[in-house]
Amino acid sequence: MTLSAPALSNPNKVSQPNVGPPIAGRFENLTDNILPTSKHHLSDELSLPEYHQWKRELSVTNGIDFLIQSAPIYQISPTNGKSYLDNELDLYFNWRLFESDRTTGSIFFWGLYVQTFTEAPTGAYASSLGLLTLPNGGATDPNKAAVAPAALWWQQEFNSGFNFRIGQLLASSLWGANSYLGDDRETFMNSVFAANQGVPWSSGNRGLGAMAGFDAGPFYLSAGVQDAKGDQSSIDFQSFSDGKFAYLAEIGLTPTLPDGRSGKYSVTIGHVDRTGTGAARDQRDGWGVIVSAEQDINDRLAAFGILRRSWGRFAGNMEMTAGAGLIAKAPFGWTDDQIGLGGFFAKPHDTMAGTLRNEFGVEAYWRAQLTPRLDFTPDVQVYLQPGRKTTNDPVFVFGARTRVAF
Repeated sequence: MTLSAPALSNPNKVSQPNVGPPIAGRFENLTDNILPTSKHHLSDELSLPEYHQWKRELSVTNGIDFLIQSAPIYQISPTNGKSYLDNELDLYFNWRLFESDRTTGSIFFWGLYVQTFTEAPTGAYASSLGLLTLPNGGATDPNKAAVAPAALWWQQEFNSGFNFRIGQLLASSLWGANSYLGDDRETFMNSVFAANQGVPWSSGNRGLGAMAGFDAGPFYLSAGVQDAKGDQSSIDFQSFSDGKFAYLAEIGLTPTLPDGRSGKYSVTIGHVDRTGTGAARDQRDGWGVIVSAEQDINDRLAAFGILRRSWGRFAGNMEMTAGAGLIAKAPFGWTDDQIGLGGFFAKPHDTMAGTLRNEFGVEAYWRAQLTPRLDFTPDVQVYLQPGRKTTNDPVFVFGARTRVAF
């Protein structure tokens, strides 16, 4: 996920829709960057062309860009025969109120609704398989459904490189972001890849706050503060007034080699205030760090890595997580397809009298772009050492995901 919306910026998409000649207006046309249309398995025809043309005109005339997507995930494990099914409905909305050579200012909103249709929500399903991490990022415990304004902020960027955001911030998309991780509806599904597990601010992922940064290219620096104990299903003004915050800073490098290969390397450090009066491990004050890396090896292959570590405060009883792998872009000439292969590791802080242990495994997926609006992803996860089991019998989780975007 990028600093705006993953769906509105699409760093992993490489083609442009064939929807007609360029269209001029007060604002740059961003809508054409959303949908891939280069080479699809079933159809290259863009459905609802009049609707897309209206969105193009809305982009250049009013500076408004949006995307609605629905992405169900189905998973089943032969370990116990149990299955999991949910759907995530997302609305991404960005409104540029002004745009010039000097500065651009916009309002960004992301609303989401996740509904589990099977018996167990995400965490309970993982526990039934003896897993420490989650096989998907649905995070619908305990009520099998979650609805939230994931983000609502004002953002402004200046040609000097200075930028800032203020509002309802989403920490997982703004700190330690990696193009190939952070969204179980687009890339890997396991929570080490798809969520911010392993850092103390993940338990208060959404909250009111502000951040500012300076991008000197290829170096950048960001710092910010946000509410550490806000209600995750609403914009919580009352909690913000309590004065319990997460303080974060990030330094990064975004090199582009002479042959065009690009990369991103970052280190994020954060501190979270104590948010409770007891000794609960996820309410203490504590520190955390994220080290993230992604690098193009060539125009068809990229590598990535992520490391997260907590001290003092342990959200979800997680002390450390790590993952690394490879991304194949445009495999076999399918321009908008993507294959991912990665290994992951998770370490609990408290072993609960030996009932928990380190967990590691591997995951592979193939995201196939069937039409300009529809993709399909088969996925397999193999837990070589399940963290809630005392034996090394591997746990397999087979998954399938579809995503339709409008």
